[in-house]
Amino acid sequence: MKKMLLLFSLCFLLLSNAKADFVIDNFDSKTIGQTLPLKAWYTTDGTGTVAADPANASNKVVNVVTTNWDAILKLTVTLPAGKKLSDYDSFSFDIYFSTNANDANPNYKNMFVFIDDVKKHESTGYAKQAEMTTWTTKTFLLSSLALTDAEKAKNTFTIAFGVSTDKGNYYVDNVKLTGGGDVTPPPTTGNVTIDFNDKTAGQTEAMKAWYPADGTATIAADPTNAGNKAVNIVTTNWDAFLKVNITLPSGKTLANYETFSYDIYIGTNANDANPNYKNSFVFLDDVKKLETTGYAKQAEMSTWTTKTFTLASLALTSTELAKSTFALAFGLSTDKGNYFIDNVKLIEKTTTTGLDQTNQQNHSIFIAGNSLYLDNKQAEKILVFDLKGTLLISETNKSVVDVTSLPRGIYIAKVQISGNTFTNKIVK
Repeated sequence: MKKMLLLFSLCFLLLSNAKADFVIDNFDSKTIGQTLPLKAWYTTDGTGTVAADPANASNKVVNVVTTNWDAILKLTVTLPAGKKLSDYDSFSFDIYFSTNANDANPNYKNMFVFIDDVKKHESTGYAKQAEMTTWTTKTFLLSSLALTDAEKAKNTFTIAFGVSTDKGNYYVDNVKLTGGGDVTPPPTTGNVTIDFNDKTAGQTEAMKAWYPADGTATIAADPTNAGNKAVNIVTTNWDAFLKVNITLPSGKTLANYETFSYDIYIGTNANDANPNYKNSFVFLDDVKKLETTGYAKQAEMSTWTTKTFTLASLALTSTELAKSTFALAFGLSTDKGNYFIDNVKLIEKTTTTGLDQTNQQNHSIFIAGNSLYLDNKQAEKILVFDLKGTLLISETNKSVVDVTSLPRGIYIAKVQISGNTFTNKIVK
């Protein structure tokens, strides 16, 4: 599990003009044993039956059992008077996979969403949809469903959703549309990210080293995700590091930035009994700005770990702080190196909005594994943006939010708790 670092929290203005969320069905008004319609090829392909929640017998849910592919729950939706589908930001439902004797991997399936029997979403690759025996919220931004203008204007429609499997036996609850009001995304920042995905496998990158033969930096597949690219660092002499050239956005200098970070993965290395106990270095334009000593553990083995350094800790000179173009060299000093680097980032400083200091509480909003936690408090609204200000997740009345859909990276969580709104940078 990738280690998460809580960077900082800042207070923002309260969300305004919020629209009410619309619960399509939580099934509490239904009768145990009642059947609900499915979208299916044939009527014998499956059933949707109101049943007791397997995790809480006093709650009612729908048990979906299927014997053919593409049989999914189908609900009829009538929005409140004056509302149309475009008034909402996201569609979500909770899903629970229990042990299924007919299926060795009941939670690794493709997910579908249909509006009026027109397919609007299909996931592929049989990804894990949820942890076993754990209620998980699946959220789909309506913007990601590529709705037509006619669909956006609908007040009444059917929505069908679920996993495609001929051996299905899972539960669904809390089907809803979430309204986001006039959400103001965080301001666009000058953050810099180098993730190597635009490179070609086998391509070599520059290194800072005593001699060219001291090491190589080669674009390779991420050892934990073959679809992602990273840099494989292999060294045969000390003090050989990856070196990247950076040009900051127009008008920015290093003085505008707060942290430098990168992800590191140290796999089993037959040449080294302790490949993760090394000293770490950072150079700016070949001037050493940081050196750790004592051969401390840099990361858990075979685990992507984010290494973060505040620029204040690098003791940059006024000349260095004024730079907008420079080279950073960094990594582990070892003559037996074989590790990976990804997601090199410079994160810009953020200033407060000037709200009363009494509202600037540091809520612990963080990601661990595939869940976002809100320091054991229930939030009225949770919005997660990427660093470009694109809304990725919208939830209400939760203390834990599923973020399985988010790739590794840095995000901004905008959370309303007890009437106050807080913004945190979070790392997955």
